[in-house]
Amino acid sequence: MSAWKYTKQDGTDHRTGTVNYRDHIGAEMVHPRPNTLSKDACGEGYHLGKTLKGAGMYAAPGAVFKCTYRRADVLGEDEYKVRVSRLKVIEEVPAWKGYGPRGKQVQAFIDSLASIPWFAHVGEPYDCPSWAESVEQVDSWNAAWDAAGDAAGDAAGNAAGNAAGNAAWDAAEIMGGIKDGYFSKLMEVYRAGHYPCSFDGKKLVVY
Repeated sequence: MSAWKYTKQDGTDHRTGTVNYRDHIGAEMVHPRPNTLSKDACGEGYHLGKTLKGAGMYAAPGAVFKCTYRRADVLGEDEYKVRVSRLKVIEEVPAWKGYGPRGKQVQAFIDSLASIPWFAHVGEPYDCPSWAESVEQVDSWNAAWDAAGDAAGDAAGNAAGNAAGNAAWDAAEIMGGIKDGYFSKLMEVYRAGHYPCSFDGKKLVVY
């Protein structure tokens, strides 16, 4: 039966980083200590996604491998994944396939993130973009986080760190499907080296 494995970019498994699927293309892998007593999908054994979507329920597709397994080697399973005592690695496929029907676009967006000068120009002037009616600029990370309106972040006392978390979240939202171009607008601000504190459809608050 066919199944899929998502690994880190170097081909090693996400959980331990010690099993390299790329090194075993065309070969059979036998787990040294499979848990044969449990029928759960989780536990000792090799974990595979029954489909590409199933594999993506548990790990990001740094690298994607097509594998096969026998029903006799199944230790446990659920709707999305199967745990086996042995498998065969058939081939490595382009990682973008792991992101679904829009995989090429998602991969291109991820690759583009490396060129963003994250927060390099905070505190510097920022011209009002065409999609905003006005711009309000703040002059510190604390003011930026206050403008973002996240009380939990204020309590944490690490405004810059929380802003970085927001940036990652905004990028993730764009990969999940752009809604009315809102996150595309925010990414434009990030690409300019600034931090978009908030945007209500009219006024953009930026640091």
